[in-house]
Amino acid sequence: MSGGRIRCPRLEEGVYHYDPSTGEWKQGPPRSGYSLLVFVNLFCSKGCERAIRLIEQVAGKLIEEGKLGLGLVVCTRFKRFCLDKQARGLFASYNVFASPTVVVLHNGTPIASFKGSLRVEEDMPRFLRHLAAELKAGLHSTPPIS
Repeated sequence: MSGGRIRCPRLEEGVYHYDPSTGEWKQGPPRSGYSLLVFVNLFCSKGCERAIRLIEQVAGKLIEEGKLGLGLVVCTRFKRFCLDKQARGLFASYNVFASPTVVVLHNGTPIASFKGSLRVEEDMPRFLRHLAAELKAGLHSTPPIS
């Protein structure tokens, strides 16, 4: 899907998930199964847009079909300045120190992470293409990658 349906919301601190049935971001983390968490700082809307655009280009159809969850975690300045307790905890749990960062989860367990614009733009699409092919084929053997 490359039509650009998924957009970053107006950024506010917190944890959100994308609801493909409404095309809206809602409070709370994505469902279990395979999901992507996009971590950004409050003032990094360009980083958020780039990460979401790449995710949508490679895995947008899986997100729209509900086979892959999409979440967004926003803090003002990483975990150092974050008033939202859940978002701050996730930044700390996944050791997020670069914006954007994308963490790929399977049932809550991280299987890959891409920290910073360069890794998100160069490495993440290849991994997502592999994951998308496995999900489309009904396979679930994606090995952990850091």
